[in-house]
Amino acid sequence: MAKVSASVKKPSTVVESSVQAGVIVAIIGAFVGLVAYFLGLLLEKYILVSLFCESDPAAMCSNLAVTGGSIAAIIAGVGGVVALARLGIYRPLLVGLAALISLWGLYGWTSGLNVGVAIVSSVVLYTLVYLAFSWLARMRQFWISLICIVLLTVVCRLVIL
Repeated sequence: MAKVSASVKKPSTVVESSVQAGVIVAIIGAFVGLVAYFLGLLLEKYILVSLFCESDPAAMCSNLAVTGGSIAAIIAGVGGVVALARLGIYRPLLVGLAALISLWGLYGWTSGLNVGVAIVSSVVLYTLVYLAFSWLARMRQFWISLICIVLLTVVCRLVIL
């Protein structure tokens, strides 16, 4: 009687992904950064100024860049999560939420810079953050992925402060 040896292949610890998926995530991250910047600019300069600065300019107008940027980041982040989910990227909500927390207040930090520098920094930072978190979210065990993403988010916040 012949022995049959069964070759059992262990599953990988990460979900397989193609280079094309990484490029798609980078494009989504860049687009989210672009939308977050321009939407923050629109909210700050045209909507929030007309709402809060007409009657008492000194009281409410000092922090409009941060407020407009925060609202814009939430809207752009929701759009990013929807785009990631529709394109089949693994754990899109985790990626989008971690990116939002990591770059919270970016428009407020870059509002005093040259417009070109602010746009480029927003696009580059969102692209890098989306790529990093989508790469970490590919781990099969959710709790390991979550711990790694939380640690990277804390490091990002500490570096930014």
